[in-house]
Amino acid sequence: MHVSLDNLRPSAAEDQGPALWTTVTTFTVLAQVAVVGRLCARRLKGVSLAADDYLICLAQVQSWTLFGLFVGLRQHGLGKHRSTVPVPFLTTFYRFLYYYQIVYSITPPTIKLSLVFLYARLFPSPRFRTLLWLTGVIVAVWGVASMFISVFACDPIEAFWTRQGKCMRLRTFGIAYSIINIITDFAVWLMPIPAMWRVQLPLGQKIALSVIFLLGLFDCGAALGRPLSMLAHQNQDYTWEFSNGVKWAIIEICIGIICTCLPAMRTLLSFAWACRFGRTYSHDHTGMSRHSRTVRSATRPNTSDCNNPATHTRGYRGSDDYPSCDDGGDDGHSTGDERCLTTDWKKTRVSSDGGVELGSIKKEEAT
Repeated sequence: MHVSLDNLRPSAAEDQGPALWTTVTTFTVLAQVAVVGRLCARRLKGVSLAADDYLICLAQVQSWTLFGLFVGLRQHGLGKHRSTVPVPFLTTFYRFLYYYQIVYSITPPTIKLSLVFLYARLFPSPRFRTLLWLTGVIVAVWGVASMFISVFACDPIEAFWTRQGKCMRLRTFGIAYSIINIITDFAVWLMPIPAMWRVQLPLGQKIALSVIFLLGLFDCGAALGRPLSMLAHQNQDYTWEFSNGVKWAIIEICIGIICTCLPAMRTLLSFAWACRFGRTYSHDHTGMSRHSRTVRSATRPNTSDCNNPATHTRGYRGSDDYPSCDDGGDDGHSTGDERCLTTDWKKTRVSSDGGVELGSIKKEEAT
């Protein structure tokens, strides 16, 4: 006998699965594309990976781990009402949930630490670096403490999925974690903007660089989704109500990864533009000092050049997406292939594609 879904109880017919699959898969793949783009940009520049690159790769591994745990949660009832989930499935559901919370607790701190190390290479100011390392220590301690709380949330540990034992109120811990997460999100994403405006750069450059960091506010907005979803439920229908928390947690992490990798996209776009249209131009904004004014153009690279990034890297020396602050020679140049921001205008040269170069005056002008 055919039974229409309309004749079933509403709780049996409702399923958030399709929406969960679409959202979680889309954002996870986009984050992976951003990380691959970042690594390709580093290869195009011919520079080695730094601490912030390794940390963002670790965050992406954690993101894929969360995706795998999401698959396990989904197969055991996530997105369905608890009354429709077989009891044996619930035990496995809580086991997946246990590991999910552990991995999630350390992923946002990993992304924030990647930003801290990135800023340390962008800004050489000792005072700002002191603030950075203090922030980094706070984030690291918070991440480790949250991980230990997640691991030992129940006594004994297996009580988390057997439901036989004593456990802390996970809803309370989740909301407290989210509050600290949001505060540190705002702090880390907004921290470099005041320092950026103290750098002697053209107004257009300041606005462009500030917008890049302000894009991180999307990550802050996504981080709000998880605690709001937790406040909306009462833990009476966990497999159904926790689905929004899982969704927003993965969205938050993926947006954080994407925003952290966005600056590297300039190098890829510049390289693609040169290969497609044959030349690139770089000029300054009106009002820049004549000593820091540069105009660069390049002829169309041949096919072999486009296929071999190493032969074309020198055309983009002025568009470093991640300027470094490695100690250099007496002329102010870094020893590596990258540059660092400085508040000394005489030692700063900026190209219109977002690059920041160090050097007092061009040699031909100095002579």
